[in-house]
Amino acid sequence: MTADSATSPTSRPCRPSRILAAIATDLGADIVKLDYAGDPESMDAVVATCPLPIVVAGGAATNDDHAIDLGSEIAESGVAGLSFGRQIFHAAEPSRVAGALARRLHSRTGRAAARSLAPV
Repeated sequence: MTADSATSPTSRPCRPSRILAAIATDLGADIVKLDYAGDPESMDAVVATCPLPIVVAGGAATNDDHAIDLGSEIAESGVAGLSFGRQIFHAAEPSRVAGALARRLHSRTGRAAARSLAPV
């Protein structure tokens, strides 16, 4: 299941994600994978309503720096982790992207620091 906030322009971006997280909880899931709600504050609102760990999908592959920036932005919220398969497997330098994202999530450093920590 994925949430597409564009389907309802009057709803808040995090509302579909909150509903999907509640459904996953009710169905007995151990972890919830959701699309990014658009900004860290909206993602925090989703995390606050769900008792389960939430990981965020990375979406379509982009360039390496964008993947690191997106993952770093998502990490600013209270999510448990990232599910960034295509962002890593299709990267020009997969180990650089994976390493930067791992360091960002585990240290909770800022976006610029994550990119500078990535080995070249």
